[in-house]
Amino acid sequence: MDTIKVVGEFVRERSPFSLDTWFGRPKKTGGGIERGYDTVPRGAEPRAEDDEPSAAAEYTNKIDALDDNQLQRRFEEMLTDMNISEEKKEPLRKYSRDQKKKMLVAYKFVNAQLSVGKLHGCLENLRIALTNNPLSWIQEFGTKGIESLLSTLNICYTNDARYDRVQYECIRCLSAILNNTVGIRTVFECREALPVLARSLDARKPHCALEAAKVLAAICLIPNGHEKVLEAITMAGESSRRPRLLPIVECLDSKSPESLKNGCMQLMNAIITEPEELEFRMHLRSEFMRTGLYDLIDELRAAAEGARQIQMNVFDTHASADQDEFLAKFDDEGRSKFEKPSDYVSYLNQPELSVGKLHGCLENLRIALTNNPLSWIQEFGTKGIESLLSTLNICYTNDARYDRVQYECIRCLSAILNNTVGIRTVFECREALPVLARSLDARKPHCALEAAKVLAAICLIPNGHEKVLEAITMAGESSRRPRLLPIVECLDSKSPESLKNGCMQLMNAIITEPEELEFRMHLRSEFMRTGLYDLIDELRAAAEGARQIQMNVFDTHASADQDEFLAKFDDVRVDFNDANECFELVKNLVMDTPAEPYLLSILQHLLFIRDDELIRPAYYKLIEECVTQIVLHKNGYDPDFRATQRFNIDVQPLIDGLIDLYRYKSGRWWLRVVMWLISKNIRVPLAVTRHVGTLCYERHTNSTDTRRSICDVRDILNVAITIKCGLEAEARAAHLEDRLKQAATPTGPGGVSQGNIAAIAKAIGSPGGPPPPPPPPMPGGNFLCF
Repeated sequence: MDTIKVVGEFVRERSPFSLDTWFGRPKKTGGGIERGYDTVPRGAEPRAEDDEPSAAAEYTNKIDALDDNQLQRRFEEMLTDMNISEEKKEPLRKYSRDQKKKMLVAYKFVNAQLSVGKLHGCLENLRIALTNNPLSWIQEFGTKGIESLLSTLNICYTNDARYDRVQYECIRCLSAILNNTVGIRTVFECREALPVLARSLDARKPHCALEAAKVLAAICLIPNGHEKVLEAITMAGESSRRPRLLPIVECLDSKSPESLKNGCMQLMNAIITEPEELEFRMHLRSEFMRTGLYDLIDELRAAAEGARQIQMNVFDTHASADQDEFLAKFDDEGRSKFEKPSDYVSYLNQPELSVGKLHGCLENLRIALTNNPLSWIQEFGTKGIESLLSTLNICYTNDARYDRVQYECIRCLSAILNNTVGIRTVFECREALPVLARSLDARKPHCALEAAKVLAAICLIPNGHEKVLEAITMAGESSRRPRLLPIVECLDSKSPESLKNGCMQLMNAIITEPEELEFRMHLRSEFMRTGLYDLIDELRAAAEGARQIQMNVFDTHASADQDEFLAKFDDVRVDFNDANECFELVKNLVMDTPAEPYLLSILQHLLFIRDDELIRPAYYKLIEECVTQIVLHKNGYDPDFRATQRFNIDVQPLIDGLIDLYRYKSGRWWLRVVMWLISKNIRVPLAVTRHVGTLCYERHTNSTDTRRSICDVRDILNVAITIKCGLEAEARAAHLEDRLKQAATPTGPGGVSQGNIAAIAKAIGSPGGPPPPPPPPMPGGNFLCF
């Protein structure tokens, strides 16, 4: 940048002790684009001069904390950024430590100030050009120009208060573009434009928030504009993980300027009153109220004057009219049409019902399910539950207007599950709990809380834990996410306290209900690695009331399970998060046992996993899932395979077969040992011989595998032949020894005649039986040899 080069020249020409003078904040000139203060009335534009001393002091402290190497590296980076020659860099490198620190601080703030000034001046000229030039100029500016504006606006969101005036001018430029049909069409084609603009609804920057509110309120009046604005506000809320309407409500606080309150009241009325459907208008008004408007509305009415009084009248008038229209749809005659369970089922199965009608029907259904006898619920039956699930699925595929319908559906299912008849009916409907588990969504805290309460209660019912775990697993598979992640997300610090308590209760019910220790520890470990590990300390630190009770339950059961697990290993303290300690424990468990070669084989096979940074984790994940399923098979499966089908293995027959095979190989091994000892003329106790014979005979006669029986007989015959050959070889060796003794005469060079040597060689080279076989290896052997 030319300005930065000029500043660099100043630095090199001036003494280091006058840096504060030359690198101080640039003085304002009487005019030019660097000024930019005459575009709005004095005091109306956001400015940040008061923040600069504190920012400079903070940066100075950071520079002071650097050691010599870090300071030198930072200094070299500054020299590189200044884009000067090596000849000019050398004198600067000879500066003292204090001089370098002052230069770094001065360069940062002059560089930033010049950048802000250039941006602001350019945007100010652009706004004037957009306002005064013909439509063809705006058309030529086009999408690329808008994308440049949005990039600049995003820069403002990630920087300090010095960029507030740049942000203000960006919004005014967008407002100038939207002042004609060509600009509106161009902005609508750029999908990111309005969501980025909606992020400026920030009560901490009232002037920027006021301009953004004016622009968004005007867009609501354009055809299809209301939908665009609502989508933009929703996306901005999702990116900040806050309720989407909260920024508008915060701007209505008593501490906000009067102009900002009026602008946001105008935006709120535009959002509420534009939709044609009554149910949507009432939903949006209700969403504003529960987001915080309920606590401010009386104060806003009391102090309403002028422009705010007009906006308050619009708000109250439309609210009253919508209320009258809603009540007219649900008079006593309309309510009496729901008498039998079949009436509700038929009504819910009607296509294209409005949100208000669905909500009203479900509200009446919940009351009927609560107040009527069990026979009424029994008559409602599976068809009624299927109608509820269909409605719930509709909510998952629609926008926020259906949130209250989803909430009532869950409450209806809760009312059904409040008795044994309802529980049995819901359990018979296999899709019921998986559909309900999809409501565990932190973005809809009220629905997620109700779903968590229902699932936690089901865990306490006989066979309920298995049903809940299967439902959560199926919901995770359908969304291609870890099955426990929705519960962990609801425990985030930004979630409401009630939701955290409900999900802590569900988590404890899932972990503590299984009877087997290994399954409980597995579930607890799965929660931890899904994200609970990063939240647990924060949950403990802020635990009070109901959450403190749930945290105590979690910690108490975790400690008890840990003690029970360690008791199995003679109270050896092991860090189960340390791979080396776990491996040593496993190795010590299998050492000198028949399981040792299998562990070795497993480790050897792991060495053959492809050496690829992407493939290797996938292999280990699949292996971990398989091991988990095999180890925990008696309790249920753990099929969390995201990209694969269910991996169900009936391991019990496999284990039984392995045990039988081990016994079979053991009998054959002992038979071969006994026969080898006999071949060596070593006396074998009669009891051992009988035991081995009985074992082999029983195994041979009881075997249902014809091929294995034939192999048994063949092996016994082979051993007998081997023994016979061994005896013959020993006899031949004794005979050769006798001939060597007889032939010991001095006729040959070594005391043996040449003819005898040839005869002996011929005898030795003649075919004979093999030597006695060594003891065969134990069953198992080298498991890498397939």
